[in-house]
Amino acid sequence: MKRSTLLAVLGTTLLSTGALAVTQTVNLDMHGAHLRGSENIQLKRLMTRQLGPRAAQGFSLKKVEIQAKSQNGSGQISVLVGYNESNRQTIPGTPENFDSVSSGYTNLTLHAPSSYRGSNQNGKMQILLDGNIKVDDIKLTLKKQLNYDHTNISRLSFIQGKEFKASKVIGSTKSISPNRTVKGIALVGIKGKVKVTEIEITYMDGQKVILDELEGSLKQGRTLGMSLKGSLLKPIRKIKVSAVSTNLFGSRGKLAIRLGQ
Repeated sequence: MKRSTLLAVLGTTLLSTGALAVTQTVNLDMHGAHLRGSENIQLKRLMTRQLGPRAAQGFSLKKVEIQAKSQNGSGQISVLVGYNESNRQTIPGTPENFDSVSSGYTNLTLHAPSSYRGSNQNGKMQILLDGNIKVDDIKLTLKKQLNYDHTNISRLSFIQGKEFKASKVIGSTKSISPNRTVKGIALVGIKGKVKVTEIEITYMDGQKVILDELEGSLKQGRTLGMSLKGSLLKPIRKIKVSAVSTNLFGSRGKLAIRLGQ
């Protein structure tokens, strides 16, 4: 498809979920770290070490999913953000499983203090622990509010990416590997109706973000578009798009992925 034709397609009505946010997920492998007494895990420090100094910039912590066990089933855990602490939870465990390398861990979910959510991102971001505890995997979910009009892609030119049909019920996923900086992403409805369920970007530095703004329904001739600016504008290794066809009858819906430059 020629560029002029692409621009004409992208000039159709743009759709938006209105969430005005992107989601970042960060996986931290603690390798069964053994902690005793009153200890804390510095989440910002671990994020910076793994992803660089801009990893937490502008992001608010929403929840922590952690695999942990305590020797006698009485360990305590909470999340501290700024000066606000979440409700404490008890970490299960038994002496028999405590020394095991792989077994005995419980999956716990800790939500950031409600008084913190949506406030500024300065200050501490820690997991607080009390007891004889081992910690394995930690998954962080963070949100970033966008401070620009992400729907304005009119000044970008788009090049052909990939087209794919979305399966019904279970859906389909397609990946593109730009290996360069991309100024915007557009999803164009080619045939039928689809629901875009997730768009994940993996940057060259390892950071992963989910573009909440590009999730939603898409039909033929319509476009979901988003410009990338600020901390989102850096070299991208992979873009992964997941979608499902919503037509109960007939052929599967089809969409195209376009890259802005």
